[in-house]
Amino acid sequence: MAATLRRAFARGGFASTEHAAALAALLTGAGQTAPLEEDFEFVWPRGTFAARKPAATAGLTVVEALLGAYLTAAATSPTESFRVLYSSLAASCGEQRSVLLLARGRAPIGNSFPPALDLEAASSAVEAFLG
Repeated sequence: MAATLRRAFARGGFASTEHAAALAALLTGAGQTAPLEEDFEFVWPRGTFAARKPAATAGLTVVEALLGAYLTAAATSPTESFRVLYSSLAASCGEQRSVLLLARGRAPIGNSFPPALDLEAASSAVEAFLG
């Protein structure tokens, strides 16, 4: 199982890169400037990446906040192509959530209806990680 989780984590990292590129394209297509990686400073609690379980816990916090925000965006965006993108991003976050739950030793299928979150609630969920 450890090798399977390592591959899934690597795939999740790849998916995150694809998500960032898709969202950057959405912003630049709308005439806005997409933020760069250096625009963010993440402050992970000590020991976050020392073992699988705390890393998965931090990952769940971030993925669940993104999932909730994408659900809201998919439901409220006036632009069909944006709704499709946000729905796809939410589906991918759901897959990542399953892997992170497994890494925590929990069942990979959690809440059947994850909550939609507005940006304020999603931001609050990850606020502890932003410097």
